[in-house]
Amino acid sequence: MKPPFSNIPNNSDLEGLRVLYFDENPINRSVTELVLQEHGALCRTVGNSWALTEEVAHLSFDVLVFDAYTVAQDRVSFSLALRDPHLRDIKKIAVGNDPSILKTLGVTIQLPAPLDELRLVQELGRSRGTFNRIIQKKRPDEDQERPLILAVDDSSANRDFIHDSLEDTYRVDVVESGEEALERAVKDPIPDLILLDVNMGGIDGYETCKRLKNDPRTRSIPVVFLTSLSREEDEEQGLSLGAVDYIRKPFSIPVLKVRVRNQLELLRYREYLETLVDKRTRELRETQNEVILRLAKAAEYRDNETGSHIKRMGYYAMVLAEALKVSRREADLIFDASPMHDVGKIGIPDYILLKPGKLTAEEWEIMKTHPIIGAQLLGDHPSEILTVAAKIALTHHEKWDGSGYPTGLRGEQIPLEGRIVAICDVFDALLSKRSYKPAWTFDQALDEINRLSNVQFDPVVVRAFNNVFPELAKIREQLTDGS
Repeated sequence: MKPPFSNIPNNSDLEGLRVLYFDENPINRSVTELVLQEHGALCRTVGNSWALTEEVAHLSFDVLVFDAYTVAQDRVSFSLALRDPHLRDIKKIAVGNDPSILKTLGVTIQLPAPLDELRLVQELGRSRGTFNRIIQKKRPDEDQERPLILAVDDSSANRDFIHDSLEDTYRVDVVESGEEALERAVKDPIPDLILLDVNMGGIDGYETCKRLKNDPRTRSIPVVFLTSLSREEDEEQGLSLGAVDYIRKPFSIPVLKVRVRNQLELLRYREYLETLVDKRTRELRETQNEVILRLAKAAEYRDNETGSHIKRMGYYAMVLAEALKVSRREADLIFDASPMHDVGKIGIPDYILLKPGKLTAEEWEIMKTHPIIGAQLLGDHPSEILTVAAKIALTHHEKWDGSGYPTGLRGEQIPLEGRIVAICDVFDALLSKRSYKPAWTFDQALDEINRLSNVQFDPVVVRAFNNVFPELAKIREQLTDGS
């Protein structure tokens, strides 16, 4: 009897790949899990955002594959889940036909819906060069532990010579043209190093190297030129295109072996350093974000706000920033920085900050200094997050018509980050109960924001606010005070 999914070619390079698949359809989950497991992947499936968060809390994954339709039904919860440090930096594959997913959700690869499991297996295989820095693969035999060298030369004698010289130490593939090299370099197993002739029929070695370095899939593969060209300018051209070495023909076998070995050792060392740097960067960012949140909470503890307010501010601002089509990086920075908008209240005396009644004119002037205090507290620092946070702290009480404080900026003199957080802060305040007012309804708050368009708020940001209002309301409902 024909085994299920036998039409899908075996791809052993999925072995050890840890895949988390997110789809509300249980049939899709079962079929995808079965197919990926048959090809060596370690696959787990979930059907909602909360299960997604729970899964990554206990297990580590290399790739997240998600159904865009499922995400669209509950985009806010999914966006919240993506903030989890375990999901933030892993590769993401979306199944859907909306190209905006690529930008707004940090997607690495997008596949058309409905999901073709064959296409997914092939894409995961082709993308091994993208994932191989994070996958601890299990090799079926010792031979596959040896580095793979791709030799490119239009002379069969040269190809045979290189192959015979290196095969005792390395796995060696040979091709005879630049076109074949470009095609082979993106197939599994990905070469660890490419030996490239310059003078070949079709595209020459220089153009081949240029294309390899322009392709994200092959950019990190070291290229060593093997050529009879001996002029200094030829060597300079090759190295300027990204080659790591330039060996002139004729060459001796021992020299070739030493040069190849040295480049592979440099590659392994570089990969090791990149792993350490990535790990340290994540640790520093997580530590920095934790310090930032604690600093923001310190200000909130002295005010009448709650910890949920600063959480909501981050999510409000991120959703609104994405609606304004800022880059993913900018949206992440606004998410991380906006909770510190009122950190300057640390410097306001308690008798003013905690006063239940209306402030006097003198007290109000003191209260209006908290944006300056916040910006000074955050300081002039090279950290991107702190730079954006200082900008937000200083400008989130400025108004579009110039009547705000502390400096009376107007219009686009106010940084976009400040204009975004200004609306978010007022929106959350309107929905919150105060000693001097009841909590407003969502409709009342929306009407007030629209009334203040072109007066207190940037009309462009107000339009974006209206477009994502259902998502903002859902954030408010999910992150209630005390949650």
